[in-house]
Parts: sequence; C-alpha cells; structure tokens
Amino acid sequence: MDTIFAPITPVVSSAVIVVRISGKDTVKAFKLFRKKNGSIPAFEHARVYHLKFIHNNKELDDVIAYYFKSPKSYTGEDILEISFHGNPKILSMAFNEFIKLGFRFAEPGEFTKRAFLNGKLDLSQAEAVNELISAKSEYAVMRSFEQLKGNLKADILEFKDKLIDVLSVVEVFVDFPDEDIDDEQIVFCRNQLKSVIDKLSYMIDTFNKMKYFKYGVTVAIAGRPNVGKSSLLNTLLNEDRAIVSDIPGTTRDFIEETIMIKDLPVRFVDTAGLRDTDSDIESAGIGFSYKRIKEADIVLLVFDASNPLSTEDINLLDDVKGENVIKVANKCDKPICAKMDYDVLISAKSKINIDKLTDLIYERAVGADFDKSNQTFLITERHYNAFLDVYNTLSTLYSNFDTDKLDLISIDLQDCLEKITEITGQKYTNELLDNIFSKFCIGK
Repeated sequence: MDTIFAPITPVVSSAVIVVRISGKDTVKAFKLFRKKNGSIPAFEHARVYHLKFIHNNKELDDVIAYYFKSPKSYTGEDILEISFHGNPKILSMAFNEFIKLGFRFAEPGEFTKRAFLNGKLDLSQAEAVNELISAKSEYAVMRSFEQLKGNLKADILEFKDKLIDVLSVVEVFVDFPDEDIDDEQIVFCRNQLKSVIDKLSYMIDTFNKMKYFKYGVTVAIAGRPNVGKSSLLNTLLNEDRAIVSDIPGTTRDFIEETIMIKDLPVRFVDTAGLRDTDSDIESAGIGFSYKRIKEADIVLLVFDASNPLSTEDINLLDDVKGENVIKVANKCDKPICAKMDYDVLISAKSKINIDKLTDLIYERAVGADFDKSNQTFLITERHYNAFLDVYNTLSTLYSNFDTDKLDLISIDLQDCLEKITEITGQKYTNELLDNIFSKFCIGK
C-alpha cells in the first residue's frame, strides 16, 4: 500500500499542528530531519525527538517527532508523527516535501482502515473510533470507548459459540435424517437460542437510547400565547435567551438552545404561540411551530394553570395526539383554576418544580429504569440493523423449532452467523469498508 500522510489536528493558526505519516516507505522521511549536530537521526521505536525539519535543504521549523515501528503502531505500519508550529503555511511547505518522497494525502478514515486491514482492530472497534470522536455526552464517550476496547467483539464471539453449538446439533440430523433428534437435544438448542435472543433484545433496546446520548434529544416547547413558554426556556437555560412579553405573538420564529440534563444533551425549541391569527408573519411562525413539534422527540405542552382551559388549549391536546407529550401546568405560584390531568406543575417565573420537569424529560427520553451498568450498548445503525435481522430470525426459530424442517433451520442459522461476522469484519466487501470509512474525518 502507498505511504500516506495527513494532519491529525485542525490546520488552523494554533500552537501546534500534528501530521501523521504511515506506510512501508515512512523511513524515507527520516532524511527531512536534522539533529543539533546536523546529522540525520536514526529513529528508534517509541522515542521522542526534538529536531529541525528541512525544506529545500534549509531549516524550516523546530519540531517534535516520534516514531512507531511496525507492527507496534496504530495502523500496524511504520508511523512517524510530527508536531509542527501551528502555521498552515509551514504545513503546506512540509506537504510538498512529503509529495516529493512519493507519499500521498490520506483519504478520510484511511489510517483506521489500515488498522483494521492489518488486524489491529476489528471492524466494530474501528467504527467505535469515529463514534468516540463524534460523541456529544460523557456517557456516549464512555460507551464508544467500551466498544473500542472490544466489548461488542466479546459478545459476538459468545453469540457465535452458542449458534455454532445449535448448528452442530442440527447439522448432524440433516446429514443423518434416519436418526431422530431427542427431546434433550431440542431443549439444549432452544436454551441456547433463548440465551442469544434475550441478550440481543436488550442490546436492540439500547440503540435508540444511545442515539439520544450521542446526538441529543429534541424537546419542543409548545402552547398558546402567554402561557409562559419563553419564560420556561429562559429558566431552563438559566439565562434571558427569549423575549418575554405580555403581548401575544411575541415569538414568531423558533429559538433553539442545548443544555445537559444529567448526562443527556437536550435541545430545547421555543415555538411561536399556537392560535388563530390574521397576521401573515405570525401564521408563518405558527406553521414552523407545528413542523418542529412533529419533528421533536418530546413535546412540552404548556398551559396557564392560573386560568381555566380554553378551547385553544383543548384543540392543542388533539393536535399533538400521538406525540411524546409532557403536559406542563405553568404559573402554579398563583391560584390554580385549570382542571386537567397534568404531568407536572411548575412556575417558570418562581422556578418551582423545574427539577421535577427535567427529571421527567430524562425519564421520557431513556426510561426511569435505564440501566447504566457495564452492558454492551449498540452505538451504530449498521450494528442495530444486523442484530435486528438476527433477532427476528432467531425468534422465529425458537417459536417454531420444527424437527421436520431442520434443513431450513440450518440455512437460517448459517445466515445469522454470516450477519454477525460482518459486524466484526471477518467477512466484508470493499463497498462496506468504503461506506464506513468515508464517514471518518481526515487524519483518522
């Protein structure tokens, strides 16, 4: 494979910009460095050097360089990493030197792709690298790192062993149809299948919850004008982000801001007050509001608890049917006049029960009994889809373990094993690799 290079830090004016070189010809780059005495360094594995970088036979920069000899490196190839002073012009001149040596610029994710191809990571671990970089919460970081360490790989090996046990029993009776499979062997097969199905069910259930920890949950704040939506947003953000006014229709566009509730990123969208209006501008804002409500993961439907429910309030309840709605009664610091089954009573102005509201948002997103123990969580859609297919197939096998159809059961089990091995990359196509690693940033 070609020797490749790329910056592994942003190429912007900064203190330092780091460049990585990987490949069989990495040693050719040694000639671009000089020690204090003017000699070319003889790089040793895992050593750090303070050197001069040479461009057109002249000193270009003081750099820190470190060398990792194959196979003890991230990619499994010879790697040289150089910390330049953070001037993009210096990088441009250095890149010209690398190109002269026959190196080429790395494609997105190519370093990690080589780590996979050289057996340093399995495919699930390689994908975890990208998930680790893009994670937006502490919990998502932890789960991505767990997968990088190989927890999903370990579970897949366990699934494979159990399915192979079942397949071994089934294959015997497929090859020797005159033999009768006894009840004990059927119980063994069903128990093995049940064990895999139960674990898969748990892992599949974690996927949507992990999406919230990775990308955040969107919460739309909706209601008719003057129920306190903007005040609630300001209280949740702990700042005056939205204009608060007694004049109906103040909010004509939506405002978005993100906070952390526990370790969950929550993006609040304050929408325009929902009512009938003759104003074209306000109508446009209301139209956007309904769109954002439909797109939201959770809707906070806010009511003014100090006034009786209006026809508009009742109509709004019908409008958001089918959504994940939390009914919020605001202004509970005043005498309560509205009569309905609220999920939480608050006062945005007096900051009463705001903690109860945030707890309820968290529970609606991930569940009150959400288990944060060291179980394996699915963090990519590819894994989710593969496991869902396997789960559906195995569930059918478990429910209909028909000894008269062992040949079909054998085919389904082999198909499940194939899908599982695709997750770790024991079986892959170039198209699959291109699709996965094209989503990586340059430098990884």
